Amino acid sequence: MSLKLQSGGTNNDEAKVGTDGRLWTDGSDVSRIAAVGAATQRSFGVTSLDAGVVAGEYQLYIKNDDTTRDLVISSLIVGSDVTIVSKLSRVTGTGGGASAAVVENLTVGSNVTASATILGNAAVTGLTPTGDLGILRTGAGVSGALAQPDSIRLTNGEAIAVENDVTAGGHGTISCEFYFEAPAS
Repeated sequence: MSLKLQSGGTNNDEAKVGTDGRLWTDGSDVSRIAAVGAATQRSFGVTSLDAGVVAGEYQLYIKNDDTTRDLVISSLIVGSDVTIVSKLSRVTGTGGGASAAVVENLTVGSNVTASATILGNAAVTGLTPTGDLGILRTGAGVSGALAQPDSIRLTNGEAIAVENDVTAGGHGTISCEFYFEAPAS
């Protein structure tokens, strides 16, 4: 008795088996954010630079304003020229005090904009933390990931903020890449 496997591709070709008896497989090594960007042009990046980091101040605020898609954080990197403790929190409230951060579409030439409120480059005020999502201590001149790739998903109206605590002044940098996709089922 034999079993016939089809590849499931557009041609439904028969699956191939090597001389060693192993099934030949092919997979994609494209990141989720790259795949979403290629398919929908809804992948974005933002950087927040703060020349005067002060303990207890939020340096970056991201709120999902899209009513049909979730905002997924693909990467969140923090760093400073001094030792810092970075905290990532879910927050409520209306962010203020800082200016709108410049958000770039990662699909060069695309005119699709992010359906999100993003504030940065100075202290973001008016926020109340409702839960800690991550904490990271980095030394001077060192950067690190504050969240695992694709691990934070914000539905409509949900928001996060990053706080960099320092003991004595310093410059803080936060780089974030994110994308929008249909809600997980």
